[in-house]
Amino acid sequence: AKRQLEAVRAFNNVYKKHPNTRLIIAGNGRKSYEYLLRFQAWKDGTSQAIEFCGFVTNTAEVYTRSNVVLICSRHEAMGRVIAEAMSYGKPVIGYRGGAIPEIIESGVQGECYESEEELTKIMIQLIENPDKLRNMGLKGCERASSLFSDEAYVEKIYNLMSAAVN
Repeated sequence: AKRQLEAVRAFNNVYKKHPNTRLIIAGNGRKSYEYLLRFQAWKDGTSQAIEFCGFVTNTAEVYTRSNVVLICSRHEAMGRVIAEAMSYGKPVIGYRGGAIPEIIESGVQGECYESEEELTKIMIQLIENPDKLRNMGLKGCERASSLFSDEAYVEKIYNLMSAAVN
């Protein structure tokens, strides 16, 4: 459901152009799917550049090591990963579906894509434009703070309760 295979395939094309890049895949899933991902990486010649972390208890470490976060799921609701990535100042590249386009303003805090080819193109553009990458990260951090912080939640609840009383 998270469509990491799409990320692995897109990364293959990125890696050919930028062999110093790395892909981190975090989280557990079905072993058979992980084997498929590993086989695809082996077939593409990118095994040495893809790290399979499995379940991660210290997500801060993964975000700190990353430059951008990919969300390839087609039906993501309010993904916690998006808010977390943005709070760490990481741009998010997400599939244009589900709630992702409502959270990520494409071209501002990250990018939305619709095909594997478009995903590859966006990844390469961000690698080749570190200023854009950095600015998107800063904008994402601002958005996360304004939408997802404890203060923002408290204010929204207060406003809802105030409206109900009036």
